[in-house]
Amino acid sequence: AADVGLIPIYDLANHDNGKINTIMRRRDTSIAMIAGVDINAGEEIFNTYGFGSTPEIFRDYGFVEPFPLVWPLTFEKNEEFLIALLHEEGPVWFGSDSEFREVFDPQKQNVITRDREERLFALARSRLKSQSIQSLQHAQHLVSAYLDRLPTTIEEDKQALAAISAETGSEIQRVIVYRLTFKKSLSFFEKSIQDEIRSRSSI
Repeated sequence: AADVGLIPIYDLANHDNGKINTIMRRRDTSIAMIAGVDINAGEEIFNTYGFGSTPEIFRDYGFVEPFPLVWPLTFEKNEEFLIALLHEEGPVWFGSDSEFREVFDPQKQNVITRDREERLFALARSRLKSQSIQSLQHAQHLVSAYLDRLPTTIEEDKQALAAISAETGSEIQRVIVYRLTFKKSLSFFEKSIQDEIRSRSSI
């Protein structure tokens, strides 16, 4: 609710765009938080601090959201697209920022259902299947080249993370976790695209 102000009680709920189960409704003089699904006694209530990208959430709130992991990328010749990893084991999604928000932003849909995750996964898989081989190969090439240009590798980041002592402080640890998550997301995306291309070649 940062764009509205400090809202008592509403601001107590934790953010999780993967597990969100409430919707915020703005009225003329008030704001209501409404359950999007039946919430059982003892079940945690989740809202959203905004359906921003992973870099935006990290910048504004200092944590890396588990899933979805959403990364806007800019390549050579100012080509841009957004990649998203919806779960640890996929699926992946890529396209424009506006396309992603239109489909995945729960506040835009103004409805949340128990099968939301299942439906979104199905949409992502269907979109990947609809991409041409040329489009997939182009995306894979861009992401692979992007990874190659990064100054450190996944293994080097893992080693740096393991070497951090308690005295070093959590700030550096958070930064390394962020960049490690970024590289792992790109690497998983690259592999997923490769798998999709191979599956079509074998038909």
